[in-house]
Amino acid sequence: MSSSKSEAAANAESKIERRTSALSFKPFRIYFGGTVLAMNALRLGAVAQGLLMWELTGSPLSLGGVAAATAIPMMLVNIFGGVFADRYEAKFLLGGSAFIGALLFVLLGVLDFTDTVRPWHIFSIAIFAGFVSGADQP
Repeated sequence: MSSSKSEAAANAESKIERRTSALSFKPFRIYFGGTVLAMNALRLGAVAQGLLMWELTGSPLSLGGVAAATAIPMMLVNIFGGVFADRYEAKFLLGGSAFIGALLFVLLGVLDFTDTVRPWHIFSIAIFAGFVSGADQP
């Protein structure tokens, strides 16, 4: 009995090692960690845009408008995302889109911090963020 339990434990450990073997490569760990952080930042930015729009307008229609302003450009760029991914180096696309996306959210933060943000700022940034996200996730 104990030998079958130890074989099962060894088998389970072997499966875990196979599933996590990519994490033994430093470049992949960096890429994986960066991707996780970028996706969390993207989602946090979407929530922040929605909360800011709600604070400014109090309108559910405006919330839906911000979501659509992000989603529609993202879908349009995703149609051609494979072409971009084939034509340009992945490092350039991913790094450039992350940098531009960060700049957009910094701009929104500065506008909010200085109390100069207006609903059209949020819509505009949402549209550009949709284009950037579509290029980042082809």
